[in-house]
Amino acid sequence: MKLGKLGRTKGTVTLRNLASHTSGLPREIPFPCSFGGNACAESEVLEVLDGLLPVLPPNRRFHYSNLGIALLGRALGHAAGDNAYESLLGAEVLAPLLMANATFSTAEVLAKNLLATGASSTGSQLNFSEICVPAKGAIGSWGAPCGCLWASADDMAKLMMLFLREDAPADDAKQLVDGDTIAEILMPSILLGDGSSAVGSPWEMKYSSGHWIKSKQGELPGYRSSVSIVEELKLGIFTSALISDTDELSVWTIPSLDLLIPAVSAADWANKPPPAALPAASKLKQMIGGYYKPGTVTIALDASNKFLIFSEGASQPSMNLTAIDGIAMTQAMRAQPITTKQGCRWLDDGSDLEILSWQWNAAGDKVVSIMFMHGKFGKIE
Repeated sequence: MKLGKLGRTKGTVTLRNLASHTSGLPREIPFPCSFGGNACAESEVLEVLDGLLPVLPPNRRFHYSNLGIALLGRALGHAAGDNAYESLLGAEVLAPLLMANATFSTAEVLAKNLLATGASSTGSQLNFSEICVPAKGAIGSWGAPCGCLWASADDMAKLMMLFLREDAPADDAKQLVDGDTIAEILMPSILLGDGSSAVGSPWEMKYSSGHWIKSKQGELPGYRSSVSIVEELKLGIFTSALISDTDELSVWTIPSLDLLIPAVSAADWANKPPPAALPAASKLKQMIGGYYKPGTVTIALDASNKFLIFSEGASQPSMNLTAIDGIAMTQAMRAQPITTKQGCRWLDDGSDLEILSWQWNAAGDKVVSIMFMHGKFGKIE
């Protein structure tokens, strides 16, 4: 497919651009292959797109594109070798997650009487088998990847829970992907102009109540649904309204989370396990004290005798040393500032989360030095 160009650009669109709505493509599949038009074959769609002028060059800004998501889904189908996005998603996602009522077939949903009947803006009942063009009674049209999947609330709960299992290893079964991939899926791709919103692939994100809420809404005539999650709190909400034009665009999932987040955060903090016990006294005696290169560094116990504190001169913030999962504190600990006045950006730009490691003598009973960031500090006797 050829694509028109705007400005000084190669006009190259990547799969990540399509996923994050940063391709610059128009919002909808062009006429006559759009919703309400013909059920075009892929060759017909690509012919319509040939030479299409983009809205923007790639990577300039977020511009929602159903066309881009449809292209992404069909490209994935081709990459899988079967040319069918619907069967690919069914085999790789819906079946492993046991989403039993999720289907692209409007005919199947109607035959099983699974369809919750939507309403028009005036409240009149909609006959979806008549208005669902171009997927009337068939397994989706070419544009199905951008929003033709029927699913129950129970199905959507199973999908949400996948994104809340970051610590579970992929098992080629129900846990489709590992934590690294989940984290990547939920990362922002582009920051929006209000400074508190972002878009990922394709999650729409809003910073609220001290957390990033990751959301995605979907809409067809007579229906508007929304998924919103806060992965670090293992919290998610799915709602579906049987009308397209809701008063609240997230179908009240974000306002609901604004109410829930403070309560869940407080409960989560109260239920946190106590910090790991410090090493035995003989080891701890060696770990605390003064270190040198060329300025003086100290490691001491805090006033409660429960934490180690790392200090590197008066100009640097003191750091709490905390345990790292699976690693003995006598080998390495993580440093995090106790207080900072510089804000999140500068905190992350500094020594926050860096690892301090201990070097012991051959007998393992005497600390020789510590390594932290770019420095090695010998123990002062």
